[in-house]
Amino acid sequence: MRYNSTILRQIIDLIRIRDFQASVSRYRGDWHGREYQSWDNLLTLLSVHIINIKSLRELETVLGVNALKLYHLGMKAHKRSTISDGIRRIDYRIYEKVFYETLERYQKLTADKRKKFRFKNPLKLMDSTVVNIGLGVVDWGRYAKSKGAIKLHYEYDLERDIPEFITITDKDVNDCTIGKNDCRMKPDSIYCFDRGYNDYEWFYSFEDKGAYFITRLKENADYKIIGQHKQISEKDKQKGLLYDLEIKLKGYVKDNRKKLRLVGYVDLETKIEYQFLTNNFELDAYTVTQIYKARWNIEIFFKWIKQNLKIKTFLGTNTNAILSQIWVAMLYFLCLSFVKYQTKYKNTLFYLHKIIKATLFHSRSLLEALSINYIEQKEVQLSLFDP
Repeated sequence: MRYNSTILRQIIDLIRIRDFQASVSRYRGDWHGREYQSWDNLLTLLSVHIINIKSLRELETVLGVNALKLYHLGMKAHKRSTISDGIRRIDYRIYEKVFYETLERYQKLTADKRKKFRFKNPLKLMDSTVVNIGLGVVDWGRYAKSKGAIKLHYEYDLERDIPEFITITDKDVNDCTIGKNDCRMKPDSIYCFDRGYNDYEWFYSFEDKGAYFITRLKENADYKIIGQHKQISEKDKQKGLLYDLEIKLKGYVKDNRKKLRLVGYVDLETKIEYQFLTNNFELDAYTVTQIYKARWNIEIFFKWIKQNLKIKTFLGTNTNAILSQIWVAMLYFLCLSFVKYQTKYKNTLFYLHKIIKATLFHSRSLLEALSINYIEQKEVQLSLFDP
């Protein structure tokens, strides 16, 4: 790590430059730009998310004040009109592609991440969140012609606490539609989602792909009990388990001959009863309930990005500008998560984000800023990639 570089430089070093350049070439990001290019746009939008900049005028001021510290980043302080034009023009797919390439390397380097459950199956959470964008400000085009909102659909890796697949649609697109069309079912993986993804035929398709799902059964679901999967012990009853059954869904379902598992559970504090549906017959019944409870982690993620990143107000007014800002936000969250993992920072992402915000243009070691004690500096590599 270069200690004479700024914190922003150390964050940007987590992105492999040749991947970024390849993405720029693929989507001709600098085709019509001489002064303000894709690299400038990346650094500018990163600054927007980290510092929580609210307007182009404020952004112009911040960059201007720190102009002397920007040269080693390969950029300069641009005027707000230049930035506005660049955000609208430079293809958002550059940052989308870089996000997935960086994600792939992050996953490889964090393969030893400690699991939250004892089973070895990868655990994925699926959900979506609506972001209001304001019709009076944004010309959103095909995503929200008269609605003023978009929907971000996520597939979330619970073990690493990061999003690993994102789809952006109009707010009226049904979650189940995205699940059926975009869910990348991987063998042995467990996918957990709420009742918004209810589709019986899609449920049965998990078995064909060698994958598993856990969800809540809809209240009006029509099914037939064909037997008891496992008897509930007195110890399990004390945890809130009610029953563990094998069922078949009734009605028009192509593969309704296949059986599913229904686990009954009551929350001992609220006394609310729940029914969990799954095609996994190996997991302990109580583990099934706790997996669904862990789905709350993606709600925490939604709350965090909305409160700390600029994904509710936008500097640009067209589709490309909005998507660019969203993808750079996800790229920053990914880098933030890796910094926390690699430095073994014990506090929350919120405080890590605040430290980076306060020292963004400071020329000091990020490790020093985090007050991390280490024996040999060379052993701590804050980089996703080989030199």
